[in-house]
Amino acid sequence: MVLKAREIIEPALAYETALHGPEADFEEMAGSIARMRGTANQDAFLHENRLFHETVARASRNPVLESFWAAISLLASGEQHGISYSFGNRMHVVEAHEAIVHACRARDATAASARMAAHIGELEHLVRRRFRALLDEPTRMLTKAGAN
Repeated sequence: MVLKAREIIEPALAYETALHGPEADFEEMAGSIARMRGTANQDAFLHENRLFHETVARASRNPVLESFWAAISLLASGEQHGISYSFGNRMHVVEAHEAIVHACRARDATAASARMAAHIGELEHLVRRRFRALLDEPTRMLTKAGAN
């Protein structure tokens, strides 16, 4: 399952980002969070969510993990399966992203990893609770343009 792969790779990316990420990438993450907080548009929110996670991967300065993320990100996004986020879910994502950036800026790799692990775990919980039928469907790739 793709979510299981995310549960392994993304905390490792956050860990490395806390150790090696430059302030410019932290600023980019913060900007993405601000745009997520300020939009009611689902597509804009999903775009910023992908951008945030892509920035974490790049900021890790670990080309192997970043490559793994690039491959998984084609499968990891749930919108091609119809997953959507309520306003409450979106604000919860925003808060999780803020906690990840805070830990990264503090150079606390253990906390960054733990916060990312909790964030991805919450996604799995959301899928299991609200979109359980999708767990039995084959994963479809999301192209860069957002089409199937």
